[in-house]
Amino acid sequence: MKLKVINTIRKPEPNYIRIYSKAIYDKLNNPPKEPESEWMRKTIYILIRGLPIIWKEVVHVGSEFDIPKEKFEKNMLGLLLNAEELVSLTTPMDFMKIFPIEKSYKGERNYYCAMEHLKKLGLNKKVDKNYSSFIAYYTNFYVVRFALFVSEVIESIMETRGQEGPMKKYKKETGDFEIIEKDGKHLMSYLGNESKIKKYPEYLKLIKGGK
Repeated sequence: MKLKVINTIRKPEPNYIRIYSKAIYDKLNNPPKEPESEWMRKTIYILIRGLPIIWKEVVHVGSEFDIPKEKFEKNMLGLLLNAEELVSLTTPMDFMKIFPIEKSYKGERNYYCAMEHLKKLGLNKKVDKNYSSFIAYYTNFYVVRFALFVSEVIESIMETRGQEGPMKKYKKETGDFEIIEKDGKHLMSYLGNESKIKKYPEYLKLIKGGK
């Protein structure tokens, strides 16, 4: 029996930068067609999922978008402030319906620690001024990636202005940390230690109720 090689045509990868850019623009600039709570939920989802992807494609990969770096950074900062405002207006309980806390029970950043922190903030109280600590303690791949992305944007803006950013200064004092891909898995690498981060496919969509 002879094996025959069949040439197949691979489907092109979806252009996530265009998909998320359009989705973000539509949500922020067009009148909502759904109840306010539903609009907020979907807009938070799109901003947290989409902004890191757009940043990566433009800054690290290079894309067809021809825009001066300083202007792009300013646009990203504006969108980050939009995300902060919306998350501050929601409650931890509602946020968990959008980005469920990962049920990881090992290490310092685990399910129990995250839930304990959220309970201290008040599960049914608005995040309000606790936005920074809320995001920092939240254990979900996309939220962790978003938090790292926020730090990178701030770092980039300060470098553009000729200043040393807080992340570079912190790395000098404590060592490097980053998200790496190894054997098909995404890991958080810090001071030579690696911990697994659960990753979901980019094509997953938010459905009503967040489940």
